Amino acid sequence: MAHVSLTFAGHSGADGRAPYGVWKVKRRFMPRGWVEGRREDSDVAFAVVAPRGGKGVEDAVGGYRFATGFACPGFAGSTSGSPWVNGDGQVVGILGGHEDGGTTPDVSYSVVLGAQAGRLYREAAGDP
Repeated sequence: MAHVSLTFAGHSGADGRAPYGVWKVKRRFMPRGWVEGRREDSDVAFAVVAPRGGKGVEDAVGGYRFATGFACPGFAGSTSGSPWVNGDGQVVGILGGHEDGGTTPDVSYSVVLGAQAGRLYREAAGDP
C-alpha cells in the first residue's frame, strides 16, 4: 500500500474551511477483508490523530462512544459518511458503501459494526 499523508478536518464545510482545526492522522486501521478484497462487510476503518496544541480532536469537536451489534433504521439521502448514533450516544454504524450508499434515495446502508469492527477499534484505541 502506498504511503498517503492524511489529515482530519473537524466539521469542515463545502467552503473548505476547517473552523475547529486540522489534525494529522498518525495511523490508520483497516480490516484485512477490506485491504485484501474490498469486501463490503469490512468497509470500516479507524484513524488515530495526533494531538494539536496539546488537545485531542474530541476536545474541539466532541465525540461519541463506539458500540457494536445494533440494528439501525434507514436514513434519507445526503447523509453518506454520517455516524448512526443510538439513544445512548454510541456510534453503531457509518452510512455509505454498498450501492453508493443506497439503491434509491430513501435507502441507506451501513456495515454492521460487529466483532471485527470492535477488535479493530480496540487496536486503534490502544495505539499510543
